[in-house]
Parts: sequence; structure tokens; C-alpha cells
Amino acid sequence: MYVRGKGLNDDLARDVVQDVVMSAILKVQELGSYEAFLQPFESVADFARWCRTRCHWHLIDTFRYENRLIGFDAPHPLPFTAATQEDQTFAHELDGLIATLPKRQRTAIEGALLGCSVKELAEKMRVSEATVRSLQRFARVRLASMLEEERR
Repeated sequence: MYVRGKGLNDDLARDVVQDVVMSAILKVQELGSYEAFLQPFESVADFARWCRTRCHWHLIDTFRYENRLIGFDAPHPLPFTAATQEDQTFAHELDGLIATLPKRQRTAIEGALLGCSVKELAEKMRVSEATVRSLQRFARVRLASMLEEERR
């Protein structure tokens, strides 16, 4: 339901969900059991939040790939179109977490979310493309960590 409310056709929505399911399966294999995978989740709501977070990141990648995001000069906060109150709350929470990132990481991740290419961001930030990719990776890792901490 979360994915279908984001403007994807049914095939792309299924692909996003399948990617999230595969990431869960790979995590189970990495940990060695379903019990080990589910142990950090205190409730079904915690697990649902984990799923929505992964869907959100896969949606961003899908939109970026499909070139459907708006340009870099969009107003802040980021243009989330959440389908439910819970989705809106999550989107605002994520936007708040992005705002806490160091400036260069924030610029790199916001640019990516808004559909800028690495090359465009490198030119705007006056750094190399490798630096932009590194900043984006660090920002994603930090955001995932902050989301994980909030869940505890």
C-alpha cells in the first residue's frame, strides 16, 4: 500500500517491494536465522517501520532511475507525497534527520533525493564525483543508523 501511493505503476511497485523482501532474506541469511533477524523488533509496528524505511530508499532509487524527481532548486522541505498520516509522520521525521546531517552530506543527499546527477552535484559543490558519492554513502549510513537508534 505504501509503495502504490507513491505514483509508481504496478510493475515498478512490485519491483520495489521485491527488493525489500530480498534485502530481508539476505539479512536473515547473514544472521543465520529468522529469530536473529526479528529479535531487534519489539512489535509488528517496528518491523513495518523497518519495511517502510527500506521501501522509501528503494523508491528514491527507482525515481532517480526513472528520472521522475524534480530539479535541485526545489523548496525545502523535500516534496514527499505520503498516502497516510503515518507516512507523512515518517517523511517529516526523515526530513528532520536529514537536516541534522553535516552540511556537505546534507547537500549531497538532498541533491540525490531531488534527482541531481553525481556530476551536477560535484560541479555545484566544487568537489570530485567520487567525493559526492562518498558523501551520499556516508549520509545514507548515518540516516539508517539514526533511524535504527530512534526505533530502540
